[in-house]
Amino acid sequence: MARREGAPSKKDNMPELLSDIQNYIDNHKEEFDDIIPSIEGLAFAIGMTRQTIHVWANECDTELSYILESLKAKQAKLLMNGGLGGSMNSTITKLILTKHGYNDK
Repeated sequence: MARREGAPSKKDNMPELLSDIQNYIDNHKEEFDDIIPSIEGLAFAIGMTRQTIHVWANECDTELSYILESLKAKQAKLLMNGGLGGSMNSTITKLILTKHGYNDK
């Protein structure tokens, strides 16, 4: 039985993928209408699943992992500023910041 060929993997063109990811992080609000950058928003913007992004970051590419960490840092900064400044819902801000290791104790 012949092996079935699918669409080429985005992983085959990692430099372009990394550029698209950086574009999302830099322009999440203007181009993608996301208040804060997120893995979910990124997955939607580049046409991948959230799970695939995490697998690739953990197993395949240290540059991808580094870029995703910068996404998380930007997310935390925007959440902290928005929560403290009152422009974001404090309950949702608190909830999301727990994913960054913050707690209320």
